[in-house]
Amino acid sequence: MIRWPDAISAGQTSQTFGHTNDLLPTFCAASVQLPSDLPLDGLSLLSHWKGGTPPSQEERGTVFWQLDLYKSLQRHSPKPKPYATEVVMRGNWKLLALKGKPVELFDVETDPNEKRNVLAEHPELVASLSAQLKDWLNEPRTTK
Repeated sequence: MIRWPDAISAGQTSQTFGHTNDLLPTFCAASVQLPSDLPLDGLSLLSHWKGGTPPSQEERGTVFWQLDLYKSLQRHSPKPKPYATEVVMRGNWKLLALKGKPVELFDVETDPNEKRNVLAEHPELVASLSAQLKDWLNEPRTTK
């Protein structure tokens, strides 16, 4: 994904979670200083790419994103119904939801292919992730 021979050693791999929201802060950290008052959704992964430790779970926090209703998304074919359109990820837990209602829960560390839905086995976790998702979905969105 990255080629920068003077700064990043070739051939590195990592199991660290990264999100597209991390690209802007990472590229900016590599090139310029960001204004401290600029709100960003992601984290810079630059120090990790240069061989440092990845961001901790505390630094990362909970990550949210939305996806479209593509037929083969989520590694399922056919996709389960109801289709999920929102994703909440905290640590190794990934919750898929539709309009804020939980659809599936996976432990991506023990089930990286997301084959075993453990939604019914973790009601407290599902409630916690669902509450965070509801807050995120209700946040005001700005467009410019």
